[in-house]
Amino acid sequence: MIGSRVIVSFALATTLLAGACASEPEPEDGLPPLVGTPAEEPGFAAATADPGKADWFGTSPETWRRFWYWKYYGQVSAPLESLPQSPPFNGTRTVLLIPGTTIGAEFFVPMANRLRRDGFDPVIWAPSDLFTDSLEVGAQRISAQVQRVLASRGITKLHLVAQCDAGVAARYYAQLLGGNRAIDQLVTFVSAHHGSSAAPIAGWWTGWPALADIKPGSSFMQRLNAAPLPAGLRFTSIYSCRDEYMWPQTTSRVPGATNVEFCNHAIGHFDPFWDRPVYERILLTLRGQGATAPTSY
Repeated sequence: MIGSRVIVSFALATTLLAGACASEPEPEDGLPPLVGTPAEEPGFAAATADPGKADWFGTSPETWRRFWYWKYYGQVSAPLESLPQSPPFNGTRTVLLIPGTTIGAEFFVPMANRLRRDGFDPVIWAPSDLFTDSLEVGAQRISAQVQRVLASRGITKLHLVAQCDAGVAARYYAQLLGGNRAIDQLVTFVSAHHGSSAAPIAGWWTGWPALADIKPGSSFMQRLNAAPLPAGLRFTSIYSCRDEYMWPQTTSRVPGATNVEFCNHAIGHFDPFWDRPVYERILLTLRGQGATAPTSY
């Protein structure tokens, strides 16, 4: 009986991981955020199914996206807290915000609102595959989007803040595709930089290449972790000791980066999108104060 419960629990966790962290660069500008209450959005049956990305329940990345939106709608739609604007500063202001596998742009709206209040120029972007294609392709798409944002604003560098698998792809872009030249600060949170032990079953369950990439020891992981951090890359990796989907949680730690743990301050996998202490730590980094800021919370 106990063994059966363990198997069922593991299967459920890997299925959720498939949704939580579930070619040439795209010519389009990404998927817009969902708006309105979940009841006003098309439901599970109306979500566009992609047979090539369907799991055994007949779902698709878009269905998972709408499920997360329904589950966390209260946090995503919460009003911005009333706080004074941060003092002015001289530095990079454009921040590209990228959510991970099956997570829509709507999840970064709380952070974007705070950044806008604090003097930044946030841009939220989610690719049409919702980071279910290979993460190497995801890194190429990030590269294309970075170039679009730089060109539209007439700037040469921006900050990049990415969640979960998008963070892994962003690191690949910075380390192997020359993206470090366009990045001022790279911040990833709850990203499996060395893979997750849940990924093999989750990848088998869904067939999504991104999850095969975050299998510990995969060829993608070997290429990524064999590549040195570019000189001068300012890279911060944030993780939680209570992350439900990163097994082990320390997979987010990257040698040479500023690794920031949230262990005493309890947060789950999705909480960094709206958690105020996490935001304040990211804000310090974007303002150029990360080197002297705490690394344990």
